Amino acid sequence: MESGQERIELTVNVLWQIWKSRNRRQFEDKRMDPMTVVNKATREWREFQEVQDVDGGTGNHRTSGKEGLGGWKEPEGGWVKINSDAAVQQKTERAGWGMIARDCLGNALGAWAVPNTSCSSAKQEEALALRSAMLMAKQQGWRRVVFESDCKQLIDSINKGDGDSVIATILLDIVSLKSNFYECCFSFTRRMNNSVSHSLAKLALSLDGPAEWKLVFPAWLLDLLQADCRGNCSNSL
Repeated sequence: MESGQERIELTVNVLWQIWKSRNRRQFEDKRMDPMTVVNKATREWREFQEVQDVDGGTGNHRTSGKEGLGGWKEPEGGWVKINSDAAVQQKTERAGWGMIARDCLGNALGAWAVPNTSCSSAKQEEALALRSAMLMAKQQGWRRVVFESDCKQLIDSINKGDGDSVIATILLDIVSLKSNFYECCFSFTRRMNNSVSHSLAKLALSLDGPAEWKLVFPAWLLDLLQADCRGNCSNSL
């Protein structure tokens, strides 16, 4: 039986498939049987779960150490924290990036689900997701930003300046983008503390184009944010 978090993630995918079916009917006059829509969403979600279960996530680069215990934590006053994550679906050769930006009170400032129609290694997709988060922050004009990821190898490579031939070009882009901020830092957190961006990355796998939310957020996303912050954020969303 699915856990509470998995039920939320499945619901997100079902709602998105319903929305796409509605758009096809509205704009293309194409009708789909409701059960077909639900079954498609459920099948895609289970296929993704099977891929994720092979190595416990999007790659064996994650650690199970004590870093980041205690849930998502808000940044210091005046700072924005952007969590990013990547999802990889080898069967369809697709990837998805998820990003969520929050302020020092835990309030959502923006959320993005970005599909990538090509699929590279898990570490590359994680690096691309973080680079995309930096570009989003630059566009929003945020100048003090914490970029947080659950890919420890990526964060270590950035902070220690270690050479990594697999993602060398992306790392150069990340270093170059740092000049757009007054201050920025990169931190590692465990998957359990990165659940919102993880859900957005999985949602992105089913999208035909990028999805963005600002100012107004759908109820399912607010529910994810509340669950992520419960017991840690000083103010509830």
